[in-house]
Amino acid sequence: RLITFIADGLVGLIEQAPPDARLVVALLSILWIVSLVSGLLDTVPLSIALVRVIALVADRLRLPVPPLAWALAFGACLGQNSTIVGG
Repeated sequence: RLITFIADGLVGLIEQAPPDARLVVALLSILWIVSLVSGLLDTVPLSIALVRVIALVADRLRLPVPPLAWALAFGACLGQNSTIVGG
């Protein structure tokens, strides 16, 4: 339920963008949201949990999965390095 709730919120945010800009909005949203949360929580469990979110977002918006997965990876890395807690 939590994974679906997060995916629904992210899809709602991305759907506000024009169709031709949705991939860019999705990439930036995932990158920054994951980096902020990853600074507060452990990176590996967060990344594992958000893989399902990325899959749901890609399926609902018909976006390619690989760029979204890279945004997740880079966001987790950025957040991990931002604080002592992340990591």
